[in-house]
Amino acid sequence: GAGKSASLHRFPSILPPLTADESIEVARIRSLAGEHLQALTSERPFRTPHHSATTEGLLGGRSLVPGEAALAHGGVLFLDEALEFRRPALQALREPIEHKRVRVARSGLNYWFPAHFQLLIATNRCPCGMLGRTDRTCLCSVAEVERYWRRLGGPLLDRIPMRVPVRPAPVDSLPRTDSTQKMRSRVLAATTFRLNDRDQSRPNADLSWNETHAASHLSKTTREVVRRAVESFGLSTRASIQATRVARTIADLQASHAVTEDHVLEALSYRRFGEERAPWLEDI
Repeated sequence: GAGKSASLHRFPSILPPLTADESIEVARIRSLAGEHLQALTSERPFRTPHHSATTEGLLGGRSLVPGEAALAHGGVLFLDEALEFRRPALQALREPIEHKRVRVARSGLNYWFPAHFQLLIATNRCPCGMLGRTDRTCLCSVAEVERYWRRLGGPLLDRIPMRVPVRPAPVDSLPRTDSTQKMRSRVLAATTFRLNDRDQSRPNADLSWNETHAASHLSKTTREVVRRAVESFGLSTRASIQATRVARTIADLQASHAVTEDHVLEALSYRRFGEERAPWLEDI
């Protein structure tokens, strides 16, 4: 009841439109799924599979039909009530998240679909959804909660660079926020800044570590902040790279040529939830 799903359903409205090449790729994938488009679209895909979806439904495989991961190529894959998904289905997403493609082997055939998407997940802290609420009583046992979160697992959680805890709030105390139109204009401005500042057409998430480091222009002080954070939080190599990419994006939103200490600290604040303690034990 905190607005997780409602917020994430609006996420596509702030994304920049597909490029011409991306539109063609999206149309080709959708045609393999049996969809017949009358024209190319500039809207990014937004796929929201039900939590009863199987591994094959997420990855594809039957009769060479792409699954939800491939159909989200160029856009967003949103898993609502993520921990209600079967563990094998969730864990199968680790490869497409890492390599931006889905590999399928069926009856001696090996093939792949492009699957370059942004993964969004929303979940409650426990099966009954009441854990951590001051106005409700959680009826789940510790074993049930641990089993619930085990579906996500450490390796998949490590691939999620931003984790935002939320709790319900009275309607009369909700803060005013920017409209999605204003947010989208900021995203477009950041994209334009990235192109003009360093002639970088690829998103920051696609950069290698060397490319990320070169694009960030980290000062000696900022590099020391990153080093201390890696040691203090026990971050993996993947996590430290992800945090730097997020910091680079924050800097783009502020039209900053260099990633500063403040940008890194903000990126790390999005990363900390579930890093030091199990997510269901964290304070919100």
